[in-house]
Amino acid sequence: MAILEKLNEWSEKRTILKETAGVLNQYKLEREVPDTKELDDIADDMHKQMIEKEKQSIAKLQQVIIFATSKECLAAHLADYFGDKDAVPEGRCQFCSWCKSEQVASFNPPPKKDLADLKILVEPVLAACGVRDDSKFLTRIAYGISSPRFTLLKASLSKEKKVEEKQGLEDVFGSLEEEDYDMLSEVFEQACKDCNYKNANGVVKANSAPKTMLKRKAPPNFFTPKAQR
Repeated sequence: MAILEKLNEWSEKRTILKETAGVLNQYKLEREVPDTKELDDIADDMHKQMIEKEKQSIAKLQQVIIFATSKECLAAHLADYFGDKDAVPEGRCQFCSWCKSEQVASFNPPPKKDLADLKILVEPVLAACGVRDDSKFLTRIAYGISSPRFTLLKASLSKEKKVEEKQGLEDVFGSLEEEDYDMLSEVFEQACKDCNYKNANGVVKANSAPKTMLKRKAPPNFFTPKAQR
């Protein structure tokens, strides 16, 4: 710690130029590693929280669309939302797009496709990705939402990419971002169910860790970050 404090002191005095890079924090385990059942319970709880967070995010986006397309003064709408209805005299600010032109923003999302059409659209995604144990993962790929598992799977496939392969993960990533998320999730769930939730050969499982993590040595028995020792 004394060395680090001295380096910080010199940096503040502009005696040296100090840049932080490659810091690795290591921590002590305070109790035994949870058993399989407890880990499954934790994973289930985290998954439920993630799904709930996704629903809340979608609801917030829908509220923004309702706000932008409302036929009233936008400033008055916001003031009313925050409980300050009298902040905008007579309910018109005279500056927003509605007060100036009485025209709302135009949002014309593509019409929703039925399940039969979506089953055809998801075929390239299913062909490029052999994951069948997580329909949400497939939906995120189609929507262009990245994740640690996507990065790991992409790296794994790039090493064994076949010459005759027409489309890879990068080609289908975000390819269906304009489609209905819930309906896509339903189609992918059925595709996973049809395969009994079994992945294609060589596909990284949902609970698999990168090799660098598996080979990592046990952390030392103290909380101090490595960079400060």
